[in-house]
Amino acid sequence: MTSLATTVRSLKQINYNSTNMKEYKVGDYYNFWVTGIGNANHRIYLKDDDDRRFTVYAYDFQTEWDWSSPQVPVQVLKCYVKEITDTGAVILEQSKDVLLIVLYPEAYKGESKICTFVVDSLKTINDTLYYVVSDAYGITHMFKPSALCPALQPGDEVQLNVTGYKQKENNRSCIYLSEVTTEEKHSVAPAAPTATDEETPVGEFGEETDNREFKSTIIYPAGAIGPDIDTQMLVILKTIAGFMNANGGILYIGVNDNGDAVGIENEYKLLNTSTKDPHHYQENKDGYENKLRSSMNAFLGPVAQDYVIITFSEHNGHTVCEVNVQPSRSVIWYNERDAFKRMGNRTTHLRSEAIIKLVLDKMNLLRPVALQITPTAVKSQEELLPEVPTGDAEPETEPQTIKVEVPSKLVMKGEKKKGYGSFYMNMFTNGDWSWSKNIPTDSDLEFCIPINAPVSKNDLIMVYADGCVNRVDAYHLHLDKKENKRYMNGRRNDGVKLLKAFRATEDDMLACDSMQNGHRFVKVHPVAHVSRHDNMSLNGNRLINISGISGVTMTDICFVAAEHENRVSALFKTVNQKSSSLGFQMDLTKNESKLGQVVKTLETLSDVQN
Repeated sequence: MTSLATTVRSLKQINYNSTNMKEYKVGDYYNFWVTGIGNANHRIYLKDDDDRRFTVYAYDFQTEWDWSSPQVPVQVLKCYVKEITDTGAVILEQSKDVLLIVLYPEAYKGESKICTFVVDSLKTINDTLYYVVSDAYGITHMFKPSALCPALQPGDEVQLNVTGYKQKENNRSCIYLSEVTTEEKHSVAPAAPTATDEETPVGEFGEETDNREFKSTIIYPAGAIGPDIDTQMLVILKTIAGFMNANGGILYIGVNDNGDAVGIENEYKLLNTSTKDPHHYQENKDGYENKLRSSMNAFLGPVAQDYVIITFSEHNGHTVCEVNVQPSRSVIWYNERDAFKRMGNRTTHLRSEAIIKLVLDKMNLLRPVALQITPTAVKSQEELLPEVPTGDAEPETEPQTIKVEVPSKLVMKGEKKKGYGSFYMNMFTNGDWSWSKNIPTDSDLEFCIPINAPVSKNDLIMVYADGCVNRVDAYHLHLDKKENKRYMNGRRNDGVKLLKAFRATEDDMLACDSMQNGHRFVKVHPVAHVSRHDNMSLNGNRLINISGISGVTMTDICFVAAEHENRVSALFKTVNQKSSSLGFQMDLTKNESKLGQVVKTLETLSDVQN
């Protein structure tokens, strides 16, 4: 009996033959005309000479391509037929052969090129170790390390030489990768091409690098025939997020790929063409900046504003918007779920292990050894804790004081109005405090916390060794105080050690991590549940009652950003949010199965100690 699938395929074959349409075969390559890009669903829309329609997966970098540019294969994609379904649908893959030739022309010519890759996974084939790495374009490759290659883990970045290219069957073309020697790493970069070179001359803004990116517009997406500010703005935001999650950089808007100014002045009249943004923007520079900041707030979160300074400059009669981006202290999530990072001169969409590595890197930024301090003669956490018999327990050590990183520059806003400009809250080892617009140079400076605009919504959080947290309204506290003048009563005067201090808003959270009689307990408090004071010398709220709960040998209270509330909400003690509860005991079977993954997530979002 003939199956339905066979009948359908036979009917389709008859249809092809009767209309002289092209017959597609699995394993063969064909050229297709590009008809459009679906940035949201990552699909490239295609058609063949018979006007039949197809789609193929679009890599991240292709959604930013200018399809009229010479860098694209003349609006034609060579695709490989991976499968023909029972219903006759043709499943396509892009030709890896063409992709690699376009992206790595040096390898095709037999010339080496140093690129940055991210380790996706480790793979063993016939007892030989290989690294599966992905490039800035989102394509994966195999790399065989030598005996001298340092051990790498998923998520690690590695620089490799692209040394060659090989075309294979079944769409498995590949490039050859080798380790970069010390001499190559320190070699002098070649001079920029001159006007006499065959390549395009470099414009006044230079070339795109790991900290410099050019975008000609926020209105017209790549390949679009009309304005679409909603789509193009997402490309802009991914670039900004990529800089924040890396080492910072400058995004020049109104500059083309060659580094020449083309201007943004013609875009002012199109600022209000969005179909999703209800706000109205002035058709000038102020409106342009407001549109950028409004979009950042919507897709990157309000904390992203702290790391961006927007200015405008004139170049050869054209207005250029310069978005100066500082590296962030925590991961900046795009649309609350995606992470982007600058790698070389590309913005890369991170996945799996690379995201975990990024989060862990940002965690390390929260505890730098930025300032060498002299310990003060105060009681340690061990002296405050009840003595618990532990047998042959290992000797306890003084808990590390964790400080929030001090950024190189504050985001200054509204400084003409007293109290509204960003500032630092400074705390000294003798208990004094001050506020300033610049980082103090005092040798006894212990904590220096940036309170960025809007300062009225950012509080100073002070965490003590006995489980108390004081939430201080730094905005009102500093209003009638003189800049750089030291004031007394900058902390409690009962000798309890101030473990850490950081900035937070009432929407953020505090993760409480404790050990009691060898068992781990975890809970999460909203910052809003902590009382707000104008006095730095108060004890604050006791989140963990180490004196009233016997057997407690370790406590830690850490910061978790508001945008991650949905990830850790299972750790809220909604019935008993009191200091007499340590939270959820993590070694209970029911909690391990229900909350174990939540705690692992929490550890990557905060500075919770294992």
